[in-house]
Amino acid sequence: MLRKFCLLLGLALMPALAAAQAPRTVTLGRGDSIVVHIAPDGAVSAGAAAVAAPISDFEAAALAQMNATTLVEDAKVQPPIPLDRGRATRPSVQPGQVRITLRALAPSSARPNGEMMLSLENGYDGALRYRAALRNGDRSMPTDVCIVLPHKFGFEHWPYPFERVEIGELRVIPWHEGDAVTCE
Repeated sequence: MLRKFCLLLGLALMPALAAAQAPRTVTLGRGDSIVVHIAPDGAVSAGAAAVAAPISDFEAAALAQMNATTLVEDAKVQPPIPLDRGRATRPSVQPGQVRITLRALAPSSARPNGEMMLSLENGYDGALRYRAALRNGDRSMPTDVCIVLPHKFGFEHWPYPFERVEIGELRVIPWHEGDAVTCE
């Protein structure tokens, strides 16, 4: 009887233990891509990081537009940059998941140390909200990010290199046509 009780108690506690052990952050290094699932209850599960596919024409066009946009001086948080839809065909986003990719971009005459780009593909019906911190060795620096609209791509760009990014507080929030894209 005691064994049966312990077995039932163990089975009852498994979801709570799994939730307690679920990753609170997802860490990506340069050139990594990862698929994340967000359950209706907010639980996050992440697959193993894989090598990112080469940059697509769509991502390259987004990067070119971000590089051509002047940042707002003295702004604590930069405003979102709407993408020019005429530059490249937007690939489809896989429903029911988020794919996150961190790319280290080659140095150029404008950026001799290189630059970094984070791509997020939101396959959910709500907007994706998250936090991000840039990491170099044991140093960490939070960075501002914008929500990613439902079934769309979102991009973040930094004109300098770093080792990895930690993505945390991933959640899907309600979003309706006409709602503002917020950055925090």
